[in-house]
Amino acid sequence: MSNQDTISNFYSTTKFVNFIKDTYPNNEFTKAVLYFEGVQVFKNKFDKYCCKPLFITLESANKKGNVYLNANKITSLFGDSIIVSFNGKFDNKDHMYVLVIEFESKAFMDSTYYPSHVLLCKNEHNIKCIRDQFKINYDDGNVPVSCFI
Repeated sequence: MSNQDTISNFYSTTKFVNFIKDTYPNNEFTKAVLYFEGVQVFKNKFDKYCCKPLFITLESANKKGNVYLNANKITSLFGDSIIVSFNGKFDNKDHMYVLVIEFESKAFMDSTYYPSHVLLCKNEHNIKCIRDQFKINYDDGNVPVSCFI
């Protein structure tokens, strides 16, 4: 993977919304909800927080139009990984959080942006299901002695 490929996996909230709108042109999403682990959050060189989404819900006004992206779908859509940067305050603790990005743009001076905010995820069912997609089952039994002969 080249350095350019790595850089292209970093998304501002605006770049993320534009990518989703280009990828799903017939959908009228109102917001995206990105689930992420607080312990994995870091600050980039522009002093913005960055998270790696583990699950994404693209919400529309009609729930039948919602799109759900699990870890496998995120990887196939964005490549090896996606990092989303966001503004605001964040309390980096050992919890799962959601980054909510509104799809209705706002303007400030000459810049267009999409409002976003971070909330602590309190839905235990969602937390368990999202974390369970990364569980690996393996045999923790003893390796047979014959393997070492």
